[in-house]
Amino acid sequence: MRLTGLALATVALCVMIAPPAWADVIPSRQADSDADAGRVQDRLVEVGVSPVRAADLTAALTADELAFFAKDPQSVQVVGGLWLEEWTTGLVFLGGVAAAYVLYVSDPN
Repeated sequence: MRLTGLALATVALCVMIAPPAWADVIPSRQADSDADAGRVQDRLVEVGVSPVRAADLTAALTADELAFFAKDPQSVQVVGGLWLEEWTTGLVFLGGVAAAYVLYVSDPN
């Protein structure tokens, strides 16, 4: 009888104490994540992304990614597109290469 009571008390104690060990919501981390998301979203809007698209991009990032970019918002940069100056510089360079080819390489003398 004593052994059964001890076993029941142990099970009851485990049932009361164990669930908080698996709790996965920590409010302070959630607040930090929201602040990080706000900083990253502001930086995206600053570099020219629409506010709606910035919200979508920010929502797709993990908490670790948000923390990384929020630590240094200047690391969020626009990539994948060429500006007018880059196109112009490229065309001028290609024109120079073509002119050098015509003047020096294809000259029969």
